[in-house]
Amino acid sequence: MLQYSIISIIVVKSKYILWKILFEINKEFYEILVNLYGHKKNVIILNESAENIKEVIKKYNIKRVDYIVSGLPFISLPKEVSEKILKNTADVLKDHGKFITF
Repeated sequence: MLQYSIISIIVVKSKYILWKILFEINKEFYEILVNLYGHKKNVIILNESAENIKEVIKKYNIKRVDYIVSGLPFISLPKEVSEKILKNTADVLKDHGKFITF
């Protein structure tokens, strides 16, 4: 089973971060994130694939996002998974939004 890394969505209004949404499909990593950041009121941690980014932001009434930060190993993912994540990421970014990978 592939173990994907984290992808974060950061919604910024002016200079303040309103929301930080973390996707992590690896159950162990997810639990670590919940323990570290689950108490923060503007952090949402999800145990699901970043492929669902469009549905997730819609659920939280977020139209578009300013930044997406990703540590996903795109080269190691199945091509169709990478393509879906990249397409959906592009669809939810604001016109001058940034997609940052590391």
